[in-house]
Amino acid sequence: MNIRTSLQEISVWLKTSKLNMSDHVFDDRRTFVITKWDDLFTDIGDKQCMLGTLRDSTYASFFYERIKDFELKISLLAQYLELLHEIQSRWVYLEPIFIRGALKNEKAVFDHVDAFFCEKMVHIHADPNQINLVEKYDNDFFEMKRILERVETCKTSLRVFLDEKREFMPRFYFLSDDELLELLGQCSSNVEIIQKFLPKLFQAIHQVSLRENKYASAMMSSDAELVPFAKVNLSDAMTLSSLCTMRILILFLFNKNQLSERKLKY
Repeated sequence: MNIRTSLQEISVWLKTSKLNMSDHVFDDRRTFVITKWDDLFTDIGDKQCMLGTLRDSTYASFFYERIKDFELKISLLAQYLELLHEIQSRWVYLEPIFIRGALKNEKAVFDHVDAFFCEKMVHIHADPNQINLVEKYDNDFFEMKRILERVETCKTSLRVFLDEKREFMPRFYFLSDDELLELLGQCSSNVEIIQKFLPKLFQAIHQVSLRENKYASAMMSSDAELVPFAKVNLSDAMTLSSLCTMRILILFLFNKNQLSERKLKY
């Protein structure tokens, strides 16, 4: 391996490589997020392996300082991006929850995280060269660590929130965190959202027949078997109490039709 040529390649990569970014829009909010993280970390890993090979080569001593300098810069870049990736992935997950008004006690904490992240993304979008992140490492890194701690606080509160909902209705344990958040977040404006999760919430129930888009008139299996039940008004959204009412009605109908407990499997 030609050491001089390889070092020149790494130098050009550091100076010219840019982060891939795309628009991120939620409701009327717009910011930027970094994309293609896998390719980015793979590229960094390749450069670190290349430097390790150069350092172990016969003539590495002639280029020791330069190799050491590149290793330090790429190491700082990797640490910075790993931390930024953690913050972004959690921010994307938490944003719709807090913007829609959930977890009001933690909103001030999230607002601080949100302001920091959005401002950081605007700055990176304006100048996406990777080498600039290395130069900002000392100023940004410890602040980003504090931001990540705040994000974890929000995530812990979210976990408690979801556990409370699952304790209220144990069938919610059949849904992942993302699915439960989608259900809770949209149930106030979209009655049809329950149809998406019925097969997971109630075994053998494929969907519920709706009249006027708000009255549940029957439940149906995937084989088109239909069991009618008394009118249930779902216009108040598929709230937790509505779901519990549906569960009670389903249990009542099963018992009324003298189906065995073994078949019910609730």
